[in-house]
Amino acid sequence: MLKRVLAFFATALLSVGVLSVASPAQAAINGCPQSGGYICLYDWINYGGGRWQISAQNAWDAPSSCINLTQSSFTTGQPVYDQAASLQITAATNSDFIDRRWLIYDWINCNDNGPRKQFYVDGTAGTSNLSYISKPQGPAGDQNWYESIASISMCEISLTCPPWIV
Repeated sequence: MLKRVLAFFATALLSVGVLSVASPAQAAINGCPQSGGYICLYDWINYGGGRWQISAQNAWDAPSSCINLTQSSFTTGQPVYDQAASLQITAATNSDFIDRRWLIYDWINCNDNGPRKQFYVDGTAGTSNLSYISKPQGPAGDQNWYESIASISMCEISLTCPPWIV
């Protein structure tokens, strides 16, 4: 009888432990604000590990309009520069951001001479693994965005976007 009681409690404890633990992906996705136009970078694939985020408003108000990630850290303390493995973008709710784009760069200082990619600020996007997003203009051996984001900026289509934005 004692064995049955102990087995019951052991099973109950394991069940509670399994049911109450959120996966890293669930916790990380919930960590990125779901409105207000945020870009969130994650240390691991599947939105896991640490998170770094910036709002559309803060990116737009940045003095140089370019955010170098060289001094940025994930919530775990790990560096963001060239370390992001997944990305999430939440839609901006402010109509001022309809014609704006998030721009990610492979080089610091938002250098247009290296690989770069645009995302809509007023839409929702993301990838659980940045190796799935190709970088066609990247050098051999560096053909995707996994651990490659060095800087981020935002531009307005009719005013401040580089000519390669359509």
